[in-house]
Amino acid sequence: MKFNVLSFLHSHHIPYITKGVNVKRGEININCPFCAKTSSPDPSYHLGIDEDNMRFSCWRNKRHHSGKTLHKLIMVLAQCNYYEACQLLGQKPIWIEETAFDAVSFQANDTAPTTPLLEFPDDIIPLDVELRRSFRFVQYLMERGYSQRSVSRLAYRYNLHYAISGQFKDRIVIPNYVANRLVNWTGRSIHKDTHLRYLSLDHTRGALMSIKECLFNEPQLFKGGRLLVVNEGPFDAMKMDFYGASLGVRATCLFNKKATHNQLGCLGELTNLFDRIVVMFDRDEFVDQCSFVSQMDWTGLDSVVDWNCPSHVSDPGDLSGDDVKGLCNSMLTQLCGVLP
Repeated sequence: MKFNVLSFLHSHHIPYITKGVNVKRGEININCPFCAKTSSPDPSYHLGIDEDNMRFSCWRNKRHHSGKTLHKLIMVLAQCNYYEACQLLGQKPIWIEETAFDAVSFQANDTAPTTPLLEFPDDIIPLDVELRRSFRFVQYLMERGYSQRSVSRLAYRYNLHYAISGQFKDRIVIPNYVANRLVNWTGRSIHKDTHLRYLSLDHTRGALMSIKECLFNEPQLFKGGRLLVVNEGPFDAMKMDFYGASLGVRATCLFNKKATHNQLGCLGELTNLFDRIVVMFDRDEFVDQCSFVSQMDWTGLDSVVDWNCPSHVSDPGDLSGDDVKGLCNSMLTQLCGVLP
């Protein structure tokens, strides 16, 4: 059954008009909830909903306050997540295909966690550059383009850990949080010849959420900014975020090349907090990059753009700090009109 816009507006007590100066034929206009969140809210009915084509667009800000589907609008009006918006619209999630992120140690269908709280075991230790036993982990990060001073700041900002024994032995451990609660972590081996570069926590060992449902650095993302860069892996996103945050450029990753519907919903909410979302996968992943951009079509007409990884590196994690800052300034200039 086709989604009935008027019934939805009535049931959620949302005022609307069907006639007026800014109302196109066949559309229903409401007060734009996205404009209402800005510093210049407008009480008039500037957002039009095309009930036949299931699209919406705001007259005041067509670039950012619009969508090719109604999912993003429903999420804001009903204060629900992406999956709940799909249910209200009577649709299946737009994209549910999942592929492996290198290799992970979890089951595809997570069940409820066996414990209400997730904590690091004793063999996973906070990264402290002053401790001698952490030297080879610090050395690895320095080989990845960080100075020793930067490693200390990096470890503090992202709460990096490491393991010298146990399942995550010889891995730098990157935690994942939702609402500041630890829900999972992934470990990157410091050995170049390892069979599994990344290993993530299994739900049978206490993970509260599958790694496929996580977004790197999620709590910080909801503070907003100018641009949000979406990368493939956590080391790419960490490099972009560490050097880009001061410029208003934040970064995250999917731990994959395609997003689950939980990640899509979270990213949809984040489009309201950033001017643009920029997708930048590894240099040779153009097809997967375009595929993910198409996953994000529902968020708006041009709220999500793709950006090529610089040709002199294989992935964003190989960029130097100065490279990242220069790249961020180029993005801000071209996408936001901000001069460096």
